[in-house]
Amino acid sequence: MNRLAEILLAGLAGVAGGLLLGILAAPKSGSETRHQIAGGVRGGAGWIDAQAREANRQIQEAGAQAADQIRRAARDAFDQISPDFDSEEWDQIYAEAAKQTERR
Repeated sequence: MNRLAEILLAGLAGVAGGLLLGILAAPKSGSETRHQIAGGVRGGAGWIDAQAREANRQIQEAGAQAADQIRRAARDAFDQISPDFDSEEWDQIYAEAAKQTERR
């Protein structure tokens, strides 16, 4: 299990445990209890949403960094293979490939 999944699972377990303890420790009328449970679920859902958004941001950032590293490595390889290879030409090739990838 990766680190993010462990964090999400621990968060869900904490929310569920806290909700259960709250219900057992302070019993209220049925409507009050339902309202309290609904609030806890909404709060947990908000937390999960925030965590998912952050994970998505981190994944996108890591993907962009990896793409940049690959681009630099490919450019360096071309420079070593062909010293007179035009780096501006490489930038144009890369930009066109990036556009085609975005269209998919």
